[in-house]
Amino acid sequence: MSPKTVVITGGTAGIGLAAATAIAARGHRLILIGRDHGRGAEALSRLAPPAEGGHRYLPADLSIRQGVGSVVTELTKSEDAIDVLANNAGTWFQRRDVTVDGVERTMAVNHLAYVGLTLGLKPLLLRAQAARVINTGSFVYRSARYRPDNMQSERRFSTNGSYAATKLYNLMFTRALARRWGDLGITVNAFSPGFVNTGFGRGQGGLLEPYYQLTRRLFARSPEKAAETLVKLALSEAVAHVSGAYFEDGRQRPVRGDAADPILSDAVLDWSLRAVGVDRQRV
Repeated sequence: MSPKTVVITGGTAGIGLAAATAIAARGHRLILIGRDHGRGAEALSRLAPPAEGGHRYLPADLSIRQGVGSVVTELTKSEDAIDVLANNAGTWFQRRDVTVDGVERTMAVNHLAYVGLTLGLKPLLLRAQAARVINTGSFVYRSARYRPDNMQSERRFSTNGSYAATKLYNLMFTRALARRWGDLGITVNAFSPGFVNTGFGRGQGGLLEPYYQLTRRLFARSPEKAAETLVKLALSEAVAHVSGAYFEDGRQRPVRGDAADPILSDAVLDWSLRAVGVDRQRV
């Protein structure tokens, strides 16, 4: 396999770093996106040297449109092509918070950043000729429903409900975009890493924080185990022509609920495009 350029958001810790480490060990080049310079430098130091070029770290706040745009601008200027884009950054919050763009923060990080990066980097993905987009989702999408009157938890907010909704919209966006990009040579898939022992959401549990951390230590899988499906979707020839699919534990799984409805998925795509300021004709 020829060396690939792989972009991973949330790549400086947890599942993202575990995936980056495994992909780098196979000789591929990584571009990690994160918020913390120190973590970025440490993450790069843990990666095996690529067969060609050098690994990179780009700092960005993906909760705001300007941060997403800065990544797109920098990569467009400096990269010839992107073979794999792994939208992996994610978070959750105990209370509803709105960004400077007027977007609920869980939605901004977990979903709209995925949309903005994927569409903004489309020209670089096309240059790779057989590029792959991977969206980190979650099995909790099954507990959410498409709520056009409550897309940003305006009417009702809960930590778990808002997180699950973003994962549902990730999957619906994945499937709608895969249908639109079917003839472009770019695959778009989503996967659930499962229940993972990482720092995800740390400090957001309020009074239940000790319970969440104990549960992770006792029952959650390692980041390395959780990252196996991401690595497979990034590199395996077995899924080279699979698109619009959802994976758990390395295997394709049936899509349930609202995510299985192409009309609703197209509605989520349309809403997402408006939210990030992209004309539908450019998709």
